[in-house]
Amino acid sequence: MLQKNCFVVTAIGQNGSPERSHADKVLQYLIEPVCKDLDYNVIRVDQETTNGSINESIINHLKNDDLVIADMTGYNANAFYELGYRQALNLPLVPIIEHTEKLPFDVVTNRTVFYDTDVSAIENSKTQLKNMILEFKDFVMP
Repeated sequence: MLQKNCFVVTAIGQNGSPERSHADKVLQYLIEPVCKDLDYNVIRVDQETTNGSINESIINHLKNDDLVIADMTGYNANAFYELGYRQALNLPLVPIIEHTEKLPFDVVTNRTVFYDTDVSAIENSKTQLKNMILEFKDFVMP
């Protein structure tokens, strides 16, 4: 089976920041296990080792990757911009947000995974994410 790419949109923050800690935890314990199970290669822009423009890399991933998971936790402006860009392309997109936060008005109608990374709830969050991704299983990239 050919492995697909999943680009992760999220507030990343600086090394050691609360944003980075949160982004790493969500990536490691929620997104990566689910995507690995579904044969997706997970990409987050700060983990790439390529040369060139970061903005160009982000736009290329948003336009070309098989799936984008956009974490809106913390209401990061860049994450919302990237979510909107991908949504405008009408390509597979799974919005996620921490269960303690509310969705802003402009995205409240999107089906969204409200996740919880607490050990007692992570399996339910993983199941929800997996089910949302599986809805795109027959999608063919244009």
